[in-house]
Amino acid sequence: MLANVVLERVRDLCFSRLPFGKSREAISVAAEPGPNFICIGMPKTGTGWLFDQLKFHSDFWVPPIKGMYYLDRPITQSDDARELLRILGDRERLKIRTANLRPLDESDVSFLNLLNSYSGKPRDLERYAALFQFGAGRIAGDITPGYARLDEQIIKAIAGRFPNLRVIILLRDPVERVWSQVSMLHRKGKFPPAILKDESAFRSFLCNDKEVADFAYASKIVRKWSTCAPRVKFEHFFFDDLIENPLATRARIISFLCGNPEKPSGELAADCNRKARYKRLLLSDEAKSLIVNQMSDELYECSVLFGGVATKWLNRYLH
Repeated sequence: MLANVVLERVRDLCFSRLPFGKSREAISVAAEPGPNFICIGMPKTGTGWLFDQLKFHSDFWVPPIKGMYYLDRPITQSDDARELLRILGDRERLKIRTANLRPLDESDVSFLNLLNSYSGKPRDLERYAALFQFGAGRIAGDITPGYARLDEQIIKAIAGRFPNLRVIILLRDPVERVWSQVSMLHRKGKFPPAILKDESAFRSFLCNDKEVADFAYASKIVRKWSTCAPRVKFEHFFFDDLIENPLATRARIISFLCGNPEKPSGELAADCNRKARYKRLLLSDEAKSLIVNQMSDELYECSVLFGGVATKWLNRYLH
């Protein structure tokens, strides 16, 4: 009985939809202290695309760097903020480092200084709330894929401190998402392709690598939020929809966040994907089979929990 109640609650969270357009709630939501929304991931599901769309949208304020990584770390680390502050006087280096960011202004520098001042200090939700003072009345949020691994205690604390928070998660075919993450690790020099030639080594990697294991199971993440933060407005969006109809997906996300989807994101097109040029490893049938076997339970869970597109994932591999 309890399991059914939890499942119904998760479904309520997952399938609540708002009409397009800016609601009255949007007028007041940006005036509240702290974040108005957070995107908790998942990695390799389009969070970079979302960051790009919102950073140039006049209704929104997001930090000058994607991925604040404040909530998922007991002790604050501010390496990215420190790096940007260090090269502010070097125009050439700054130009390269901020090529994919909006132009930095004085409020961005103030944000970077404040975040940098937190370095080495324990996580504190009041300090976290203060980081959003630079939103200047706009809808302020934090897009950090690492938040997919937040534990129950911090989720409850977040929900208690920010009761009007909106939370979104981007979902992707678990098999494709894992392979995309493997490709990213390879680009960073953290995954030697020789592992793919050894079935037992690759199976061990899928089971034990923390970067993969922490983010592989969307169903567990959503259920955890449903249980720990049942009153938080929570919504999921599919990577598949983003690929097939980026304009409509953008509109649904912006509407859920209480922005106006009819406003442009500067000159950025809805289908802009600055990561499309990245090279990926070739997925062999053998590697795919191992990933499918590893993710089979998750494919079933996603089909039950999310339905729709997630059911297509299941049918793609196991039916």
